[in-house]
Amino acid sequence: MAVDLTLIHWIYIVFIALIILFMVLKRDTTIICILGIFFIALTATGSLTTSISSVFNSFIYAITQLLSIILIISIVSRLGFSFYKKKQARKYFLACFYNYFVNCSFPSLSTR
Repeated sequence: MAVDLTLIHWIYIVFIALIILFMVLKRDTTIICILGIFFIALTATGSLTTSISSVFNSFIYAITQLLSIILIISIVSRLGFSFYKKKQARKYFLACFYNYFVNCSFPSLSTR
């Protein structure tokens, strides 16, 4: 069973390699991802307007999938920042864990 790799596959592989390279170099990958979506859409459709439209459609799809996760991360980080700013809140929040960590004992692994 032979698998034929088309031009779209090769463009995808090249852009995945570029994204990995940019991540290793600690560079921003946003432009590379947008260009990858654009060139894959341009190759698939052959239309400049459709490929530009597909870039914006990919933004809308990503927001619908990731918005709830972004919202939860922002709420949790803001709560953590508020605990950091108020020392009394930090003290009371950690007090319930303090007794457990100070007085905890792990069961012995020996069978005496």
